Amino acid sequence: QIMNHAANATYELELAWLEAAPNLQEYIEISHPDQKTKLIIQAKNLSDELCDNRSKLQQLHRSILKLGRDATVKASEVLSSFAQIRQFEFKVSSRIHEMSFWDDLTNYEQQYKRWSGMGGEYLPTDGFMEALRTIERQIEDGAFTSNLSDCFDVSVTCNDQGRVKVATNNAELIHLSSTGLTKIIVAMIYVSLFELLRNEADFQMSIPIDEALELSPENYVALVSYFNERGLSMLACFPGGAPELLRQFNNRYSLERRADTDSIVVKEYGIEEMDELDDLNDALGNDGGEGAL
Repeated sequence: QIMNHAANATYELELAWLEAAPNLQEYIEISHPDQKTKLIIQAKNLSDELCDNRSKLQQLHRSILKLGRDATVKASEVLSSFAQIRQFEFKVSSRIHEMSFWDDLTNYEQQYKRWSGMGGEYLPTDGFMEALRTIERQIEDGAFTSNLSDCFDVSVTCNDQGRVKVATNNAELIHLSSTGLTKIIVAMIYVSLFELLRNEADFQMSIPIDEALELSPENYVALVSYFNERGLSMLACFPGGAPELLRQFNNRYSLERRADTDSIVVKEYGIEEMDELDDLNDALGNDGGEGAL
C-alpha cells in the first residue's frame, strides 16, 4: 500500500522512494516489533510440535527395544516345548534412529534449544534457520510419512539339522526349516507377542493353523498341551477328512463349494456314536447296501 501510494503521488517513478520513505520509516518503527514477535512465536510453536514428535518417536524406539527383549524371552520359553526346534532366537530391533530424517530432526532440536537459551527477544539464529530448511526438504521428500512397519526389523534364527539359519522376511522364513516346523515357529511367535499383550487378562484368543496335516503328531501334542494350559483355542484347517486329526477336536466343520451356485456350504460333524451293528455290517461287507442291518 505504501509503495502504490508513493508511485501514484510522484510524477517520476524513479523518485517514488522519496515519497515512500517517511511512511516506510513510520511502518518499521511501529509495526516491525509486532512482526518480529509473531515470527518468534510461530517459530517456537513449530519447534515445540516437532520436538514433541521427536520425543514420541524416541519413546517408540525404547518401547520397540523393550518389546524385542521381552518377545525374545517369551518366544524362547514358548518354543522350548518343541524338542525339534533348537537354538531358536527371535529378535525385534528398532530402525527409528536409522531413518533418513532422524539426525536432521535431532540437530533441529539442538539448534532450537541453543536459540531458546539466548532469550525470547532474539530472532532465530542462522544455525536454526538452516536446520529448519533441512527439515522442510525432508517433509517435501515424504520422509516423515513412514509406516509403522518401517520402524522396526524382525529376525528369526534357528538350528535346522546342524545348520544355523536366519530369516528377516517372509520369503526367508518359508525356507527356514521344514514346513511343519516353520508353521509352528510362525504360530508361536504370534502367540508370544499376544501373550505379552494379554499378560493375565481374561479374554479368548484363537490361533489359526493352515495346512494342519503338515504337522507331525508329536508336535500336535505339544501344541494342544500348551494351548490348553494357556486357555488358547486353535483353528486347524486342512483338506480331506483326516479322521485321526479330527478326533482331537470337539468342534469340527467341513466347507464345501457348490459347483452350481459357487457358494460355500458349512457342515458340522456330529459326535461319533458307536452302532452295535457296525461290526456286523462290516463283516457282511454290505457297506450300507440293501442287506445292511
